Amino acid sequence: MRKLLMVVPILLVVAACSSNSNSTPSPSATTASAKPTPAAAGGTVQVVNVPSKGNILADAQGRTLYHFDNDTTGKSNCESTCATTWPPLKFTGTGNPTGASGLTTITRTDGSKQVAFNGEPLYTYSGDTAAGQANGDGFAGKWHVVKATS
Repeated sequence: MRKLLMVVPILLVVAACSSNSNSTPSPSATTASAKPTPAAAGGTVQVVNVPSKGNILADAQGRTLYHFDNDTTGKSNCESTCATTWPPLKFTGTGNPTGASGLTTITRTDGSKQVAFNGEPLYTYSGDTAAGQANGDGFAGKWHVVKATS
């Protein structure tokens, strides 16, 4: 029951964000045909295969990870409303995140830690409602899935 109570507010946020009308149309949905592979023990990131995208990075729940063209190496430029639509992949552990080579963390303006890949901050997208979706790829020409080989 507790999990259900946690899901309802998340769904409300997703619905609110998806009804926010911008001049930028939503990209079409992409669904993976294979289930995500298990994350490494204690890992926060995994590599999944989305047929139309290839091997990309996903969080531990299989949600696609994105990078934002307006970010600079080691710094997120997605705050406030942006971070509601594009939640940063937070890291609360010690050391560096695991699951893929090139993972580090950056410190956000609020002092929290965000996972980065090759220096680029990582985000999920509120418009992805299931593991393996990549609905945010190409959004506003500035949001892109993170290829596992980048």
